[in-house]
Amino acid sequence: MRPRFAAVLGPLDDRTTRRWFYGALVAALLIAFALPVTTTVRFRMLPSQNENTFLVTLDLRAGTDLDRTRVVAQMLMHRLLADPNGHDVEISVGAHAVPDFNALLQGLFFRDQGWEADLRVNLIDAHDRTTASDALVRELRPELARVAAPYGAFVKLVEEPPGPPVRATVLAEVSGPDPTIRAQLAQRSQLAISAAVAALQRSIGVKLTERDGRKIRLTEAGKAF
Repeated sequence: MRPRFAAVLGPLDDRTTRRWFYGALVAALLIAFALPVTTTVRFRMLPSQNENTFLVTLDLRAGTDLDRTRVVAQMLMHRLLADPNGHDVEISVGAHAVPDFNALLQGLFFRDQGWEADLRVNLIDAHDRTTASDALVRELRPELARVAAPYGAFVKLVEEPPGPPVRATVLAEVSGPDPTIRAQLAQRSQLAISAAVAALQRSIGVKLTERDGRKIRLTEAGKAF
C-alpha cells in the first residue's frame, strides 16, 4: 500500500506539479459551478418524483359567494380534463381537499371560506404518459390563470414535495345537509373500509388491527405494514 501511496502522491512534493494539480482542481470546480448557470445541467434542489396527482387552489375575492366560486372551479375542471393526461378532478368548494403531506406542511386544511376551492387533479398513470407531472404543471399554470383572470381569481398549482417516504393515510369524509343520511353513509363507509382491511388480513394471514372499545388500533404488524 505504501509504494502505491507514494507513487500517487509523491509527485505532489514537487512545487511545480503541486501548482498544476491545484490549478486543475480549481478549474474543475469552476466548470462544475458553471454548468447550472449555462443550463448545460438543469439544477434542482430536490429530484422530481413524477407524481400521479397535484392540487389546484382557487382564491376569489373575499366575500365572493359559494355559487360563483363553484362556477369558476368547474371552468377550471373542464380545462384540466381537456388535457389527455388528466383522469379525473375532485372539487371541494368552501372546504379543503383531503389533507395530504403537502397540506400539513403549508396549512392548506384551513381553507374553508366560501371564496376558496381546492381541485385535486388525478392524472393517468406515469407509465402511460410521456409528460412528467412537474412539466405538466408548468404547462397548465398560465392556461388556468387565463381562465380565472376574468373573475379576479388567483390560481396556484401545488405538487407533492419530494422527500423521504412517509406512511400513507386514508381519510374518508362524508358531507351533506341531512345529518341522518350523513350518519348512515358514514356507517356504510366504515363497514366497507373494515371489509377491505379484513380481506387484506385474510390474504396475508396477519392481523393488522385490533379493537379497543369503540376505537380500532393498528397492531405492531399493522404499523410495520
